[in-house]
Amino acid sequence: NTRLYDDTIPVLTHLKKNGALCCIVSTKTRSRISETLQRDGIESLIDCIIGFEDVTEPKPSGEGIHLILHRFNLAHSDVLYIGDSLIDMDTAQAAAVTTGMTTVADFTAAGQYRILQNLSELI
Repeated sequence: NTRLYDDTIPVLTHLKKNGALCCIVSTKTRSRISETLQRDGIESLIDCIIGFEDVTEPKPSGEGIHLILHRFNLAHSDVLYIGDSLIDMDTAQAAAVTTGMTTVADFTAAGQYRILQNLSELI
């Protein structure tokens, strides 16, 4: 019963046309996500899926994001994580880099989150 938001395909298409890697980190299985992508004909818009079976600790652990970083040799600053739940907000925070002078508490206090009304605001 997974349904895409109305603006999902236009936003993903825009991101891909502008050179972005588009990945999914989910608590669902890869096969379930793939079924949705195939059903809607958008497999080519997604570069990587990290499903429940790919991690030892599911979201809100940042493990899935770290797997994407490693797979594509990306820096944390190269990633824009988008989610629609409080678990996603916690996941983004869990994946934040705290190896420097900035602590998790500092990130939280700085309010690193941006709230969008819909995906189209990304464009």
